[in-house]
Amino acid sequence: MSGPELSDERVELRQYFAVIRRQRWIIIGITTLSILIALTYALLAPAVYASTAEVLVHPQSGGSTGGAPQPPSMDTEREILLSESVARLAAERLGWTGSIPDLLERVGVDIPPETLVLDVSFSAEDPRTAARGAEAFALAYLEFRADQAGRTFNALELTQREKQTALQEQLAQVDRELERLPPDSVRYATAQNRRDLILADLASVRRSIESLTASNIIAGEIIAHAPIPRAPASPNLKFSTVMGLFVGLFLGVVLGFVRDASQEHLTGRTQAEEALGAPVLSVVPRLTRWRRRDTGLVTVHASRSTVAQAYRILGSSLIRAHGRGGRTFLVTGTANPDTAPSVAANLAVVLAQGGHRVGMVGAPLEPPLKRLFGASPNGDNGDGQQAGLERTKVRGVWLFRPAPRGLGDDLSHPVQARDALDRILDVVDFVVVHAGPLLTSPEAIALTPAVDGVVVAADGRRTRRRALRRLRATVERVGGKLLGGVITGLRPTEAESFDEVGDLRPLAEGSSRALPASSQIPG
Repeated sequence: MSGPELSDERVELRQYFAVIRRQRWIIIGITTLSILIALTYALLAPAVYASTAEVLVHPQSGGSTGGAPQPPSMDTEREILLSESVARLAAERLGWTGSIPDLLERVGVDIPPETLVLDVSFSAEDPRTAARGAEAFALAYLEFRADQAGRTFNALELTQREKQTALQEQLAQVDRELERLPPDSVRYATAQNRRDLILADLASVRRSIESLTASNIIAGEIIAHAPIPRAPASPNLKFSTVMGLFVGLFLGVVLGFVRDASQEHLTGRTQAEEALGAPVLSVVPRLTRWRRRDTGLVTVHASRSTVAQAYRILGSSLIRAHGRGGRTFLVTGTANPDTAPSVAANLAVVLAQGGHRVGMVGAPLEPPLKRLFGASPNGDNGDGQQAGLERTKVRGVWLFRPAPRGLGDDLSHPVQARDALDRILDVVDFVVVHAGPLLTSPEAIALTPAVDGVVVAADGRRTRRRALRRLRATVERVGGKLLGGVITGLRPTEAESFDEVGDLRPLAEGSSRALPASSQIPG
């Protein structure tokens, strides 16, 4: 098997385990319920005991022909034992007062492979009754077969004795005839020959009768009597628990996969790109030591981590866009959960680490951006003061400071938002904007057509594909350009199910925000 095929199989297995992890509480709940039901049945159901007797079936006699015994058909013998005729005989032995069909429901017959043995089992609520029942059916079968053999023997014996009587009469008649004929006559010789033939026939009949008399007409024998069982055959507590576990797991996993499919989780790059209509630019795994939190300036405090590397991949993709006129990017997300603030902040840092001046805009300007960056301790804003920018603790990152009228007044309309961004671009190389979830934030909707491209931050565990489709439709409706998506919140092993780099779709030609050649970063 080739390497790509093995890789695909590993990805599929990871996706299956991801579904099981997401739906683990459904699976655990159904499995627990199934085990409880099985235990309740095992504890409350009446105990049923079973006992087994073993019957050896003898080969059938050759009969009047005197031939070798013929092996019996064991399937036929089983049907005979389960017949109503045998059941009536067993009912007499047991003193059974119920119906014959009800009695037969308690009987089972097994045939061990390559043997002439019938294992006769009987089930009852009382252990002694179970043993008596198995013994009664074994004896009833032998009685029935012996009666059949006896009737067959009697019929054959009667036939042979009638033949013997007829031949003896013929012999007596020939003897009388010989007494009257001269010994040297032809008729005497003929009669003598007839007498010899009759004697030969008589001898053959006598041998047949002797064979019938000596033959064993017993159909079989009990080789193992039915013991009194010490423990009930059902319900079996261990068996019921194991069956409850397997049935519960099966139903839980099936229901979990059906429920997961209906919830439209993001399980791979293909599904995310189909929902967005744009490539997945990067997959940002979470740092395990932060315990489900991927917020914070990871690119500053853990710059060598895989998380920081994923943000650098995102930054490289967007830097490639500036050659097509891309300098302003809106980072947004779905309403629940909103992972865009962390993605926007770390994107600004990696762009600044590449030697660019980056303006960070929040609309409205509320935490968490202010908390993430903070103000520069020297308080010198330089040229950025005229554009409303404030230095931050991160070198190369400027934070947009609202005008006295309030930031919302500047960015609540696409034309005003474009003018504000133009002022900022006079000072910086790139502008990264975070304006809240696109589906619920008026500022984000107003900024969408004003920026060069929209980047969607989606939590890989909790974001649904239908939410991404709604976000995509909103971007298209207001005239924005969707560059791609960033998948966050996944464990490192889960992140492998996504391709980390996607091809950035070209921005619209003729954008008015191209960087001067001297400001472009090689590569």
